[in-house]
Amino acid sequence: MRAQRFNRGARLLLLGALIVLGCKKPAPPPAQETAAPTAPTGVTVASIQLGSQIGADKSVTAPKSTFAPRDTIYAVISTTGVATDASLEAIWTYVGSKEKQINQASQSISPTGPAQSEFHIAKATAWPEGKYRVAILLNGATAGTKDFEVKK
Repeated sequence: MRAQRFNRGARLLLLGALIVLGCKKPAPPPAQETAAPTAPTGVTVASIQLGSQIGADKSVTAPKSTFAPRDTIYAVISTTGVATDASLEAIWTYVGSKEKQINQASQSISPTGPAQSEFHIAKATAWPEGKYRVAILLNGATAGTKDFEVKK
């Protein structure tokens, strides 16, 4: 009888040990090193401004939306952000009676913060009177447009 109690007691003890071991939470995995967060990258167009004159810092000093037939027309593109190799493009279009592209230019930029880029068009003869538009593309996607007019 004593042997049965021992077997029964040993079995209960063994069962309890198995339950405790089975309920034990697994050890958490070792901590992984994570990289320090980095500043977001990418550049965006903040604004497009037109004018007939710009300063040394490429800011428009004579903002306009209506130009004289012999004006040089500047488009200053302000960007924010960081990029190692971005592309800006300006497409100048006459949108009078019949729409016609008159100029297209592009440039690579690598801004490290707020920056300004400029495009301009000039003509040896007078610009025809009418309505025009400049479309600015950033990395091939339209980033904005500005309409303007040429009048006497």
